[in-house]
Amino acid sequence: MLIREILALETDQPNSHPDILGDPFLMLHNPVYRQVKTQALRMGCQYREAWPEYLLLPFFQLKKIVASKTIPYVPNARLARELEQEKPGLLNLQNFNVPESYHLHESAHVIADALFAQVPLGGAEERILKALSCESFANTVDALVFLAADSETHQNLVQLSSYMRPDPEDIAVLSRLHRELGSRATFLLTFFAYLSANFLGDGFSEESVNSIATLYLGGEKLSARQKEDALQIGQMAEKLDPLFRVQTTEVYFKFEGIEGDLHDVLNFSFMRMFNARPDLAKIPEQMAAVLNPVRPA
Repeated sequence: MLIREILALETDQPNSHPDILGDPFLMLHNPVYRQVKTQALRMGCQYREAWPEYLLLPFFQLKKIVASKTIPYVPNARLARELEQEKPGLLNLQNFNVPESYHLHESAHVIADALFAQVPLGGAEERILKALSCESFANTVDALVFLAADSETHQNLVQLSSYMRPDPEDIAVLSRLHRELGSRATFLLTFFAYLSANFLGDGFSEESVNSIATLYLGGEKLSARQKEDALQIGQMAEKLDPLFRVQTTEVYFKFEGIEGDLHDVLNFSFMRMFNARPDLAKIPEQMAAVLNPVRPA
C-alpha cells in the first residue's frame, strides 16, 4: 500500500492528532482505539512528541507518563508527509519501515492507574497486582483493537499503534467470543489471560476460566467450544515477549523497591486477592466499561 494512499485517508476528526499516521482514520473507524484515546483526553491527558528517554527505555518512563498524564507519540505521519512531498508515489509499506507509535498502550496505562487510585494499596503483593493489572489492561487494548480491523488497510494502521501482532486464528477466536459472549466477557477473559501470562504462572487453565465465570460472569456456563476458545486466548497471551516479562519486569520491580527473584515475588494467587477484596474485584469491571468495544459487523 502506497504511503500517499494512507495519507489520503486522513480526514479531520475530533480529538485526532495529524502527526500520528492513521490516528484520524482509527478515531473514526475503530471503537476500541477511539474509546481509549477519548477517555485519556477526558482525564486531561496531553499527547506529546516522544522524548529521547522514552524512545530508549519506554518502560522506565512509565511513572513519569502516569504522573504527568503526558502520552508520548512518534510523529510518523509528519515524517511520511515530508518524504512523500519530496518523492511523490515512491514509498509504500514494503519499502518504507514506518516507525511505530505506542501511544495507545501508554494511554491505557494512564487509565488503568487512575482506576487503581480509587483503592488503598499497601503491601508488595498489592503493588505487584496493580502494576501487572495495568500492564495487562494495556496488553488487552493492544489485542482487542484488532477486532474492528476488517480490511488490510485498517489492519496496517492498527499495527502502527499496537505492540501486538495477533495471528489471524487468534483474531478469529476473539471475534467469535465477542459475537457469542459480548464485549464485557471477551474483555475479561482476555484481560485475565494476559494477567496470568504476566504473573508467569502455569498457564491459563480451565480452572482459570471457571473462576472468571464465577466471579465476573454470574456463573455463566460456557460451552465446550467457548472454553476452548478462552484457552486459546490464554495461549495468545503466552506469546508476550518473554524477555520483557522476565528481565524487564524484574528490573522494574527492583526500581520500585520490590526485591527478590521474580518467580518468588510473583508466587501468590491474584485471583484469590480479587475474590477477597471487592474494591479490587471491581477494577477489571471498570476497565471493561471504559473499553466497551462495539461488536464488529
